[in-house]
Amino acid sequence: MDILNISQGFEKALDVATLRQQVISNNIANVNTPGFTPSKVNFEDEMRRCMASAQDDGFQVVCDFSDPDLGVVGSADGYSNIQPTVMPNGTQVDVNQEMVDLAKNSIIFDALTSQVKGKYSNLKYVIDNYGR
Repeated sequence: MDILNISQGFEKALDVATLRQQVISNNIANVNTPGFTPSKVNFEDEMRRCMASAQDDGFQVVCDFSDPDLGVVGSADGYSNIQPTVMPNGTQVDVNQEMVDLAKNSIIFDALTSQVKGKYSNLKYVIDNYGR
């Protein structure tokens, strides 16, 4: 298992969750602004495309970043090439939908940080107990 690729994947996912939080907050803050066009972060489509094109060599798992609930299945390398895009999302802010998106993003962020903590605590355990 390549810990650097796993770290890159989680780092990119956390960066996207942070960007999504900022975009949603901006949408909510401008709910009453005349002429404001809400935005959304598009990242998952690019991630799926990258994962679909990745090939497993049968010996090394590049990164296990699969989660069917999030719509991400497979493994991928080269996370630094995947960039989120912020694009227009309709003509009016739907506060209820923004709040749902905010809650979903918060859950995803919490899940990602738990996964990162788990990966590094496992690595710490191996390092601490090596040679015993």
